Amino acid sequence: MNSLKSLLFVTFIATLLTISSIPETSQATSNPVNLPWNLQQISIAGAWNITTGRTDIIIAVIDSGIDFSHPALSQAQWINSDEIINNSLDDDNNGYIDDFSGWDWINQDNNPGWQDEDEIHYHGTFIAGIIAANDSEVIGIAPKVKVMSLRVVDRNTLIPNPAGLEEAVEYATQKNAAVIIMSLDLLIGPPGFRDSIRSAVSANIPVIGVAGNSDEGNESVVLPGRFSEVIAVGASNSNGEKAYYSNIGEEVEILAPGGQLRSTSVKSGYLYGQGTSYAAPHVAGVIGLMKSIRSDLSVDDIRSILYSTALDIGDSGWDAETGHGILNASAAIELTQTYVKTTTITSNPPRLFGISSIPHVEILLFSALITQLFWKKQK
Repeated sequence: MNSLKSLLFVTFIATLLTISSIPETSQATSNPVNLPWNLQQISIAGAWNITTGRTDIIIAVIDSGIDFSHPALSQAQWINSDEIINNSLDDDNNGYIDDFSGWDWINQDNNPGWQDEDEIHYHGTFIAGIIAANDSEVIGIAPKVKVMSLRVVDRNTLIPNPAGLEEAVEYATQKNAAVIIMSLDLLIGPPGFRDSIRSAVSANIPVIGVAGNSDEGNESVVLPGRFSEVIAVGASNSNGEKAYYSNIGEEVEILAPGGQLRSTSVKSGYLYGQGTSYAAPHVAGVIGLMKSIRSDLSVDDIRSILYSTALDIGDSGWDAETGHGILNASAAIELTQTYVKTTTITSNPPRLFGISSIPHVEILLFSALITQLFWKKQK
């Protein structure tokens, strides 16, 4: 906690993570008819007719670490080609020694994987599975992209490393990530954090956040989703409605499936999860597909495509509960192919954070960053 005190803020992140065991039956993924409800809702089959991603597209997951030994994720692990493994040198001169597959800001080492068997570490692995899993049990949105693991959540305190948040975003930016996703729930951002996000966006790297899971009617979107630079994602349910737990507010931009989702867990397992934390990687994965076709797209271009192709389910146009509607992967990828870039910068309303839920084993992860001043969204 010394680093927290020196920065004059205390963290207190609110994250609800629940995990459940899974049934013995496996889920076919080769036939679109048998795809799980979340992939059907976003019309992923049409997108896959065009692309399933490219191996040079990197999606950076700033979270609790990822278990890449999972058979569904081993092919998705990003490898730093500029670093020689285990030679105890900083070959790429980025300040990190032997960072051949990301970095861990909790232990300050080159192993950003899951730690022991504490349940919080299912979180990052679960998110990675939604993005890029590829086996007979689970398939991700963009199964050919690479996932970069940047660990910032402490296994003992369940609190993110404040300095690590800023440095992880900077790391992903320096390594030319195509997308950055932070399914984190912060009330206050540490110094320099927002500037690092702005730098990423200036480099045409979209940053994805969540709305939060504080229950229906809550009009407080969490950070980093509340930042105008971040694309805030809320959750939809299997009935094509806003999920009851998904926070609302002027920062909400788009919804994606967030309940009873099956994905990867540590030790080669599979779990069901729920929350805006798990809605956000659907958007990150689709953006990975978009950039597989058009790497020249700016963040404004990406927002324009996502907004115009989303399935509008609330009030006509944008609204504070459902944003622009539910993510439509097929329509977004089709439009990406023919999209004409524009110089018009659109100011956009919405952003969020989330966590997860499922029966059996509940974990409360509280984190709130309190500094001398509360951050107010600047448009």
